Amino acid sequence: MLTSIGALAGLITIPILAVIYLFHRRPRVRQVSSLMLWSLLERPATGGTKREFLRLPLTFWLEAAALLLLVIALAGPILPRVSHRRPLLVVLDDSLSMQAGSHSTAQQRARDFLKREVLDGQYDPVRFILAGETPQLAPLDQWSCNAPAANLDAALAFAAQLAGPDALVMIVTDHAPPRAPGPRIRWRAFGQPEKNAGFIAASRSRAGRDRIMLGIGGNAATELSIIAGGKTLLKRRIAQDNLTIELPEGTGVVEARLSDDAAPFDNRVILLPERRPPVAVSLDIASEALKRDLEHALDASGRALITPGGSLLITDKPGHSGEWILELVSGGKGTTHAGPFLLDRTHPLTAGVDLDGVLWTAPDGAMPGTPVILAGNRPLVTDDARHIRMRLDPALSTLQRSPAWPALIWNLVEMRSDASPGFHASNIVHGAVTELVLPPRAESARIEPPGAPARTMAAARGAHTLAIGASRPGLWTVSAGSDRYQFACNALNPEESDLSHATSGTWNGWTESSLLRAGFDDVAWLFLLAALGVLALHMKVTSR
Repeated sequence: MLTSIGALAGLITIPILAVIYLFHRRPRVRQVSSLMLWSLLERPATGGTKREFLRLPLTFWLEAAALLLLVIALAGPILPRVSHRRPLLVVLDDSLSMQAGSHSTAQQRARDFLKREVLDGQYDPVRFILAGETPQLAPLDQWSCNAPAANLDAALAFAAQLAGPDALVMIVTDHAPPRAPGPRIRWRAFGQPEKNAGFIAASRSRAGRDRIMLGIGGNAATELSIIAGGKTLLKRRIAQDNLTIELPEGTGVVEARLSDDAAPFDNRVILLPERRPPVAVSLDIASEALKRDLEHALDASGRALITPGGSLLITDKPGHSGEWILELVSGGKGTTHAGPFLLDRTHPLTAGVDLDGVLWTAPDGAMPGTPVILAGNRPLVTDDARHIRMRLDPALSTLQRSPAWPALIWNLVEMRSDASPGFHASNIVHGAVTELVLPPRAESARIEPPGAPARTMAAARGAHTLAIGASRPGLWTVSAGSDRYQFACNALNPEESDLSHATSGTWNGWTESSLLRAGFDDVAWLFLLAALGVLALHMKVTSR
C-alpha cells in the first residue's frame, strides 16, 4: 500500500530515459578485414513480414529499474504489521460531571464503549490517562471521576509525549471539543444535556455570629433543606439564589441538601464550625503607656486572651529566649523615620500593613534575624526563628496611633494561631490543599478520606506540618497521636454543575494517513536498498 500516490508521477522519468537512449547512439568499435564490408552495416532495413523488436542495452534496463525503485520509495510504501494492532492512548475525563446522568452516567456509557470497541484486541497496547487537574497514567479500574475539574489540554500534552510517532489518541469526555481535533486525535463525548441545580458556593463565618452563606446555581428549581444535630432548621423551594442563614448558638455540624437530580455530587455540602480557640498572650511590659496600647490592640483583634503563661509573649525587657516572643527594643539614642519604609510582603506579619504617614522613632543598632520592616537600610523589625524584635520608642512614635498598629498585632496573633495544632480552616473547597499542624512529638498522621481506604502520611524531615489534598467531597478525619481533627470538603464548581453544554458525539481527527501509519510499517527503506543494489550492478556492467 502507498501513502503518497502523487509520487508515482515520477514514473515519467522512465519514458524520458528511453527517449534519451533512442536519440543518443554511442559509437562502437568494430574490427573488419576489409572496408568493402562497411556498406553492409549502413544498409537500411527493408520492410517485410517479420517483426523486429527494439533493442536496448542492459544498462537501460538497470537504470529504469533503479528509477522505478526510487519512485516507489518516494511514494511511501507501507505493509501491514504482523500483529495488525495499533497503539492507543485514551485520555479519560476524570471530573465530577462525568458522574451526571438521569438514567446512566456519562462514565457508564463511556465504559461500555471502551469495553466494546477499544478493548477488543484491535489496539495494542492501550494505555489510559486520567485527566484531572494533573494528568496521570492509571489502569481503567481507577477511573473514579472525583477530580474537581479536567485539564484536558495538559492531558493531551502528556499524551503527545508518551504517544510516539505512530500511536493514536482518543479523548473520552462529556462535551464537544473547543476546536477541531488534530490528525491523530479522536474526540468521543458521552454526555447528555440535563437540568440540574447545585451548590456553587458555601462558607461559614469564622468570627462573630455563627452564619452560613450558600450559593445555588443551575437551570432548575429545587428544594433546600438545612439540617443540624438531627433537626431540620430550614426547608423551602428555591431556584438560583444566594442566601445567608444565621444559626442558633452552639450549632455543630451543618448539612445542606438539595433534592435529587441528574448530578448527585453538588447536592450536599457539610459545614463545620470555624471556631478557633483564642490565643493566650502574656504581657511583660514595663511602660504603662505601651502596655495600654498593646491591650487595646489585642482586645480589638477579638482573637487574644491576655493571661499569664500564654503561648505568645510580648515584652520590652531583654533576656527572653525561645519562640513566639515579640521583643520591643526601646533603649538608647533614637532616630525618627518618616519613610520610605520597606516591607517584606512575603512575611505574614506585614499583611495589610500601611505605614504611610507614620513617624517611627527607633534606637540605632543592629538586630539579629531576617529584616521584615526597614527604614532605608536600618531594620526596624526582624524575625529570628519566631523570635520577633521591634525597635520602637513609643514616646516619640505615632505608630501606636495609626491603623498599622492593630494590623501588626492582629497578624502576630494570627501567626501564632496558625502554628497551633490542627487545620487552618475547617471547610475546604474540593481540590484545594489544606495544611495540618501536627501536635508536639507527632511525626505522622492517619488520614481517613470519605469513601476511600485510610492511609498514613509522614511529615518531611524537619517539618511539622502535613499538606493534604482534598480530593474527595465529604467529611475527612485525621488522627495524629492522641488528637483527632476533621475538615469538610465540598464540591463547589459552577462549570461542573452546568450540564446544559453536555453532549454526545464523535469528532474524528484520525486521518487516513494516521490510521495507516498506526497499523502499518514503512518499508521505503527496502526499495532504497534495492535501488542501491541495482546501481551497483550498473556500475559493474559499465566498467567492463
